[in-house]
Amino acid sequence: MLRQLRAITLQWYVTREFIMLFFVTLLATTVLVLLLLAFQLVTEFEQMGISLGQVLLLSPFIMPGAIVQALPPATMIASIMVFGRMSAENEILAAQSGGAPLRILAIPLIVCGILITISSLWIQDTGVRWGNNTIRTNVLKINQPEFFQNLDKPGSSLTIQPDATTTVRINMLPVKKNAQGKDVKPIQIVYFQNGKMGQTVFAEDHQFMPPAQLAKPAAGQMPVAGQPAAIADRTLVVRLSDVQIFGDRTSYSDVIDWGVALPDIGAMFFTRGISKSWMENKENAERLARDEHLRWEFLLRRAADYGALAAAGSMLDPVAPALVSNAWNVSKQHTVAIMDTGGAHDRMKVEVIEFHRKVALSLLPIAMIFLGLGLGLLVKKSNRMIGFLIGVGLYCLLYIPLTIVAKSLSSSTQLGPYAWAAQYIPSMLFFSVGCALWFGYERGHITDLPPVLRLLRPMSAIVKLTGVVKWLYGMAQKLISFPVKLFSRTADRYVASTFLAPLIVIIFCIGGFITAIDVIEHHSEIVDGIVRADEPLGTLPVRSQGQAFVDLLIYYAIQTLEITLDILPLEVLMAGMLCSMVLVRNQEHLILKSSGMRLQRALLPIMALTLLASLGVSAVRQFAMPALVMQRDWLRPQIYHRSPQSSAFALYTFDDKNKPLLFAVSQYESATQSGHDLRIYMLGDQKNKRIPTYSTDFFKWDGQAWQFWTDPVMQEQALLAAKSFGGGAPKSAANSKKKPGAGQAAPALKPGGVFSVTEGLVAPGEIAARAVDAEVLRATVTHKSQVNSWKGPIDPNFIDSERLGARVMRLEELDALSAYKPTLKVDWYRRISECLMGLFLLWCAVPLMFNDSTGSPVKAIAMSVLFAAVYWGLCEVAASKARANVLPAWAPLLPHAGFCLLGIWQFFKRLQT
Repeated sequence: MLRQLRAITLQWYVTREFIMLFFVTLLATTVLVLLLLAFQLVTEFEQMGISLGQVLLLSPFIMPGAIVQALPPATMIASIMVFGRMSAENEILAAQSGGAPLRILAIPLIVCGILITISSLWIQDTGVRWGNNTIRTNVLKINQPEFFQNLDKPGSSLTIQPDATTTVRINMLPVKKNAQGKDVKPIQIVYFQNGKMGQTVFAEDHQFMPPAQLAKPAAGQMPVAGQPAAIADRTLVVRLSDVQIFGDRTSYSDVIDWGVALPDIGAMFFTRGISKSWMENKENAERLARDEHLRWEFLLRRAADYGALAAAGSMLDPVAPALVSNAWNVSKQHTVAIMDTGGAHDRMKVEVIEFHRKVALSLLPIAMIFLGLGLGLLVKKSNRMIGFLIGVGLYCLLYIPLTIVAKSLSSSTQLGPYAWAAQYIPSMLFFSVGCALWFGYERGHITDLPPVLRLLRPMSAIVKLTGVVKWLYGMAQKLISFPVKLFSRTADRYVASTFLAPLIVIIFCIGGFITAIDVIEHHSEIVDGIVRADEPLGTLPVRSQGQAFVDLLIYYAIQTLEITLDILPLEVLMAGMLCSMVLVRNQEHLILKSSGMRLQRALLPIMALTLLASLGVSAVRQFAMPALVMQRDWLRPQIYHRSPQSSAFALYTFDDKNKPLLFAVSQYESATQSGHDLRIYMLGDQKNKRIPTYSTDFFKWDGQAWQFWTDPVMQEQALLAAKSFGGGAPKSAANSKKKPGAGQAAPALKPGGVFSVTEGLVAPGEIAARAVDAEVLRATVTHKSQVNSWKGPIDPNFIDSERLGARVMRLEELDALSAYKPTLKVDWYRRISECLMGLFLLWCAVPLMFNDSTGSPVKAIAMSVLFAAVYWGLCEVAASKARANVLPAWAPLLPHAGFCLLGIWQFFKRLQT
């Protein structure tokens, strides 16, 4: 009985230690994986205007998927650290000398591993399904018109791509009062088709409508050419009032329902990081397998029809070839739908592989428990932190490559119907290695780390490996020693080095880990981009494979730097917490206080280094990041060997006379600051509902203004259209060349030749009221004159900020252009205040560690994460409300002011001295 009580006591001790470390590790890994998923989504959909803040607002719903990914490494690291500490402190030897076998200590961890596996399966089914369904139906309303209707905010813009060749830009303009004194919401809708500008719609008022209300058209509604009578459910319907439509011809309407086809947002949004649950994969695979024989039967019937028509056809029957050809095409289409890439058979295979991948991921914690036991038993007293390093190293250097191998083997056709079994290779390997180490230690065959892992123990062995590693180690020492030399006192230097060393390690580890995961996620595209670098693809430049590899390094260096700058406050917080844990664990904070030094003074080096790092980040964002972000955006399609995203856009802003205008471009290249097919609608100069317009075939920025060029061929077509409408030819185009015939070279672009459109002499209402004759047409025809350049508030930085955000601008540019785009002032206030975020977080969080120095650090770490989450959330909410004009433009300063006061109270009042 006493022996059983002793066993229970030991098991409860091991369980308590493991649970404490497991939850701390799970918290850290979950935050890291959540950031990884967010950065992947932002990188993938940056062209759609999705920011990191918008993605992280979905954290509660993405959290189940992040937890599932974080459970295996958290389990492995916690088990290694528990048994590593017990081995280093000889607690395992003490238990064995008391008659407790090793398996008595291992049973609690095995039970915990089983419970973690069951929890992982439940979270990956119920949790992931709940998160995805909530995002789809309640939060974003994916694939429903409400998804876009929720974005109907004055002053905002929306870009929709219904298909690969069409882009629709919708600008919701600020609310204004009409002639009757009623508030109206103007709107602009611009269509781009195959790199050319299509219809441009202006309306004085609009209202987003549900499709069901189209059954009864509004009074005075006029149908639009090309619009179907019954709008599908996945269609954004906007009821427009007082409409002007510019295209091949100008038309007007009082009220009209305008439909815009919506893309499959769910298919695009749920490709990175967020996926189906494993039960959904299983159900989809079973459904496809259940209906497979029906698809084959249908295909055989179509093939029989084709054979019958081919056999019964006669050479004298003129209809027979068409019928046979149609039957052949139908049979071929159904064959492709079953067997080709993306067909039913391929989709069934993908669903089966995904099902087993997720089940294998949920079973991985059990294997990680055994691996942690085996490695933790070999840790000695002089290397207590080696367990943590081994755990992180094995997960990054062994598990991730094994995942790539398993994915490649599962997708291959050589393994036949059992290719899905390759997904269990990492779990089986880790389980086997863990059991071998455990049994080898228990029988005395293994008493120390394996020779390969033993190299990790002394730092001198690492330095002696290669010259490159030695150089990196020397650089790390210089990075730490140079800021430390700023302090003269020995205590200050010690505290500074204790904070700076983990900060540098965290920065490199997080940046490298996120970059490695991104490389793994896109490894096939990256390899394809390097191999096919010399093949032309759209407008991408042709490069050598060596240059493609250099571009790859530059791209990921810029991306890693950008990630580091974005999450530096979190990295500073983590380094501050680790530094505090070291001081508390070694009782060094008591030594400092007993010497008469206040803790506020002792922690001054940490605060000074944080402020220095934050100011350095601000300087990099000010002077270096705008050019680097543009270079990264230019390199992205080359790295992944993809066609560049659509460059069409339409910007609503004001000119230097504070008059509204619309700047619409069909094709634009940021690298050359030039584009094709430009139209500038001078909305503030319209008369009789005629809008003066600048248009050109080609335009380029010369540093001061946009230089206009014209294509003589397109100019000739415009002249012919003007003559047929009854207008005269402009003098500037009188000597334009004819369209070149076969064998003739196309004429080069001419400088100038851009036409300024002036308003007509007769109002549109008068044209509709009386008979249309030649005199009326001549009176309303557009007169054209040559313009060489145009200068306004829109410059290349203004255009790039629409796609990539305000980070492509410096502070002075943000301040200058905020007069034309008020939301840029919000970004200006946010930029100047973010440098203090890391300092205020340390003020709030570090006192928690010292005030709770006698207890577990779990509570302090959890509260610190909560502080960071609330701080960041308030910054995002304040910025979004300021952009929506709910709060003033300086609203981003409010969260910083609030946490400054809270930090002052925490750091200077509650911190024990």
